[in-house]
Amino acid sequence: MADAVAVEFLGFRGKGRSVRAARQDAEHKAEKALGGSYHPSLLVYRNCMAVVFRTPGGWRYEAIRQDAAEPLSTDGPFGSHEQAESAARRVLYAT
Repeated sequence: MADAVAVEFLGFRGKGRSVRAARQDAEHKAEKALGGSYHPSLLVYRNCMAVVFRTPGGWRYEAIRQDAAEPLSTDGPFGSHEQAESAARRVLYAT
């Protein structure tokens, strides 16, 4: 985009042909990242557990063995809670 204007709004960078368009772009990015559910879920299978959680970048999970301090697996971002939970279940059931 030639002669693009960039602004930062609430920590999100927006670009546009004018300051107004750049701010609208940043507002849209903020609404997309911060809107919706942030409710985590906890999955437990045998001696392993995983927490599925959302960050502004997307859904993630972290799986651990209850008898170990190191993470068993961590991955993300995923586009939805269901995708992250499905990936976490595959890791838990494979142990």
